[in-house]
Amino acid sequence: MRVQSLALLLLATPLSAQHPVGRMLAEYDRMAAREWWPGFTPQSIPLAIYDGQRTWLVRHPAPPAEFRPSSEIPGATVAPGQHAAVRGNSRASIGGAETATLLWPEGTPDPVRLAGTLLHEAFHVHQGKARPGWFGNEAVFFTYPVTDATAQGLQRLETEAFRRALTRPTMSVCWASRALALRDERAARIGPDAIGYERGNDLNEGLATWVQWHATGAPLDSLIPAAGFRPGDVRLRAYAVGPAQAALLERHLPGWPDTLLADSALTVDRLLARALEARSCRADFTPRERDSVAVLAGREAAMITGERAAAREAFLARTGWTLTITLPQAQPLWPERFDPWNLTPLAAGEALHLRHLKLSGDRGRMEVLDRAALTRPAGAHPLFNGLREVVVAGLPDRPSIVARGDTLVVQAPGVSGSFTELVLEEAGTAVTLRPR
Repeated sequence: MRVQSLALLLLATPLSAQHPVGRMLAEYDRMAAREWWPGFTPQSIPLAIYDGQRTWLVRHPAPPAEFRPSSEIPGATVAPGQHAAVRGNSRASIGGAETATLLWPEGTPDPVRLAGTLLHEAFHVHQGKARPGWFGNEAVFFTYPVTDATAQGLQRLETEAFRRALTRPTMSVCWASRALALRDERAARIGPDAIGYERGNDLNEGLATWVQWHATGAPLDSLIPAAGFRPGDVRLRAYAVGPAQAALLERHLPGWPDTLLADSALTVDRLLARALEARSCRADFTPRERDSVAVLAGREAAMITGERAAAREAFLARTGWTLTITLPQAQPLWPERFDPWNLTPLAAGEALHLRHLKLSGDRGRMEVLDRAALTRPAGAHPLFNGLREVVVAGLPDRPSIVARGDTLVVQAPGVSGSFTELVLEEAGTAVTLRPR
């Protein structure tokens, strides 16, 4: 406790307050002083921040050798450049310690919003240790029924019912009950895997966003946008509907976090249903509202296939050099890390990664950062049965490929990798590494 208190004092000094990262950390510590969730102590969680030039470590028990004590933010350590583990707003193992990570956005960001984002990621570190089962199975994302117009219509009605439950206090129970009934109807249509994925995301991202929303003092009506969500926004929706359900539990079931933690089989929506089951209240949409939503949902479901095909075509048509890595079917590359926020499933198991992808396997390893890559699967699942091919299009120059013994080392802007027992082929601006 004395170490944590000292860190709080150091981060509040005038010297650190002059630094943008220091100002953000001061806001983080202000938020961390409150108890947002049972057992969650944000001050005890290591933090890593990449500010565009350097990576900062705060409250880390054993900073790696490349980090040096900072004179600008007392108590912090700093290393030049972007540390390999800090690839997004997430959590990562750094020096053997689970660490909340943050990427500094461009411009002059609001330190309160940034601190809230960091608190969100710190809560994920806590969840990973205290509730490792609270997550959505990412394998389901690729098979989620995004082209089902009926399911999309039910999703839109459910989302709007949750929004009305939040923003119409006198009808809160009525609209929350309607939302849960619509969810049950939709769950029967999309199946247990898809609804289980949503419920896992409600526990994972939904509760972390609820903590973030509380800490930053965001208005209640900001949780769910009036425009709702498109069919492919299944992940994004968890960041709205998940905390909305938590806010409704806060309103209708005091002490609900302890109840949720006491029963490992409970999900947020099931606990909310339990809280409302003894209350009699009814609300529903008009026929005109239902008809309007059905038309919109049908149009959205029909469009998504065309939009994804167009994204694939545009990627492959990029001017510049194209790098293709092809692996043997029996020795694919396996995903180590990818950015789920910037990933588009395509037809035939292909996937378009728009920002980050890190892969490794028997024949080598590869990372693509801040650049798009298209992957082709080695098995039935688009990612998790391995990848037989990776394509990076639109490179400004020919990739550097250097032979070091039996290994080919690949370097290009945003691309790095090394592979064994592959041969190089070139045709115009197309470079391919393939099995011998």
